[in-house]
Amino acid sequence: MGISQCEFIGLENLTLTESDTVNASASKAVNIQPPVGIVYQIIMMRAHAADPAGSSAGTHKFRGYYKTAGSNGTCFLCSSNTGGAVAINLTSWVGTASKQPADLTDQIALIGNGMLWSDHTEYFVIRYENDTDVNQTGPRTLEVVVKKYRGF
Repeated sequence: MGISQCEFIGLENLTLTESDTVNASASKAVNIQPPVGIVYQIIMMRAHAADPAGSSAGTHKFRGYYKTAGSNGTCFLCSSNTGGAVAINLTSWVGTASKQPADLTDQIALIGNGMLWSDHTEYFVIRYENDTDVNQTGPRTLEVVVKKYRGF
């Protein structure tokens, strides 16, 4: 069954902002996992994390991947060196260290053109990784807009 045979049932804005501490060299994952029988098509995303205050070395980043592939199957990555925020918006990715995909056109296409899908079994994970030398205590904002389909 292709997506064209599934029933579109609406849009949903998932606001997944967190303010708990992510220790130095630790990470925090958020699952984009719909209920059984529903499929999400990610059509927009916004993510932001301030620089871990007082850090003198390392990077921090947002990484997106499918659960079964794990982080070795990274679909996107936006990373900043210490001293800078990391952010993903529809029209710009802010990261001073590295980005995957590297090209802005590909970044926009990946998220804005709905190339990422999630179902109950093969769901999408967005992980914040704090690879700096201090804890990240500020809020991490994550907003995802999905199209919801029934019928898989």
